[in-house]
Amino acid sequence: MENDSRPINVNQYNHEEGKLVASIKWLITRIYQDQGIPDKLSELFYRDDEGNLKLCDAVAGALTNGSLYSQAASKILRDPGLINQSHGTILRALSHIAELEVRNYDGSLVTEMSLIENPIRISSHLSLIDALMTAHMKSILSIERVVQAVSEYTTVDKREEPMDCVDALLFWINKICLLVRDDVERSDIPLKNCENSETTIPEMEDLYEDLCDGTCICALISFYRPHEIILTDVCFNDSISLQDCRYNLGLLKNFCENYLSWNPFHFEIDDILYLHENLQPNINAFLTDLFYFFEPIPEPVYIPTIQSPTQRRFIQINQIPDLRTKNLSNRPLHPPKVRPISMIDNRNRTLSVSSQDSLMTNKSTEKQSYHSNRPTTLPPGTISTNFGIMMDKLQSPNDYDNDKNEGSKDTTNLAAIRLAMHQRRQEYEQKQFLEK
Repeated sequence: MENDSRPINVNQYNHEEGKLVASIKWLITRIYQDQGIPDKLSELFYRDDEGNLKLCDAVAGALTNGSLYSQAASKILRDPGLINQSHGTILRALSHIAELEVRNYDGSLVTEMSLIENPIRISSHLSLIDALMTAHMKSILSIERVVQAVSEYTTVDKREEPMDCVDALLFWINKICLLVRDDVERSDIPLKNCENSETTIPEMEDLYEDLCDGTCICALISFYRPHEIILTDVCFNDSISLQDCRYNLGLLKNFCENYLSWNPFHFEIDDILYLHENLQPNINAFLTDLFYFFEPIPEPVYIPTIQSPTQRRFIQINQIPDLRTKNLSNRPLHPPKVRPISMIDNRNRTLSVSSQDSLMTNKSTEKQSYHSNRPTTLPPGTISTNFGIMMDKLQSPNDYDNDKNEGSKDTTNLAAIRLAMHQRRQEYEQKQFLEK
C-alpha cells in the first residue's frame, strides 16, 4: 500500500484525506489481514493533475459492487451467508444483528442507491465503513470482558465500571497506566527526558484528546510487551513538546508494523497528532484491535470423544409410579379386622380357606399324591426316602394312618366337587353374558 506523506503544519493538514486513507486501509485489512491481498488492490489511491487524492478504479468498483463490504461484514458479524450479498443486505444485517443505523454526516439514512452511484459518493461509503468499525468494536469489546481482563491485575470497584464500549477502552488504558505508575514509583525507575523528578505516568481524561502525545498508549504497550516498547524509551514530560509527541507516536507505529501478526495502525502520525473528530470510529477500531491482541479470548479446549465400534441403543427410563400412593386413596377408612395369630395357629392345617374359585382340599392327601406320582430315574427296587411323607408324620403323627386309608375316597369326592363347581361357573358366566 502507498504511504501518503503528510505535512507537519496543522493548517496544511487535510483531515478528509486522512479519513479516507485510514478507512479504506482498515476495510482491506479487516478482510485480508495483510495476507493474500489481490494485485488489483495493491494500489489504493492516486493523485490527479490538481493534486487531489482519488481512489483507484479497482477499489472504487469493489466498493460500488459491494464485494468488499460483504466480505468484511461476513467476518465481523460472523455470518458466512453475507458473502456476495448486496449493499441492502449489509445495511439490514447491521440493523438487525449489530443494531446500527447507517447515517450520513448530515443525519440522513444511507440507502442502497447512494452506495451504487457512479461516480462514487465517498461520504456514503465512509458512513458505511464507520458502521462496520463500530460493529467490529461491539463484537470484541464488552463491559464484562474489559472488567474481567482488568480484574486479573488489580481490583475493580463496582462504582468505577465503564458505561459503554468507548468508556471501557478508556477504563482499560487508565487502569493499566496506574499499574505501570506503581511499578515505576516502587522500583524508582528513571523516565526519559524528565525535567522534573516528580513526573510520572499520566492518566487519560479524554480518549481522543489525550491520545495525541502517545504517552499513555506507549505505557500500555510496555506493560504487555516490555521488551518491544521499553518504558524508559518513552518521553514523559509535564509540558511535552510536539517533537516528543511525534517521537512517541513513531514508537507506536513501529511496534504495530513490526511486532504484531497484522498491522492495525492505519494512520499517519499527523492523523493522531491533529486528531479530527471524523477519525474517532477509526481510533475506536484501532484500540479494539490492541485489546484483541493483548487480551485474547482463550480458545475452548476440545476433548475428542472415542466412539465404540458398535452402536449402543438405550431405552428411555420412565419413572415407576408410586403404587402405594395410588392405593392409599382407595383404601377403606375402617379396614377389616385381622384374626389373632393364636387363632391361625389352632386351625386345622389340612384345610385351606380360599376364594370362591378355590376348593377345600386336603393338603396331606395332595402332597402324598404328588410325591407318589412324581417320576424318578432310579432303578426299580431302589430304597429311597420320601421327605414329604416324613414331614406329614412329624406334623400330625396320629392322623397319618387314617389319612392314608381315606386318601382314595377323598380323591373321588374332590373330582365330583370340582366338576360341579366348573358347571356352576359356566352357568354364571353365561348368565352375565346374556344380561350384558
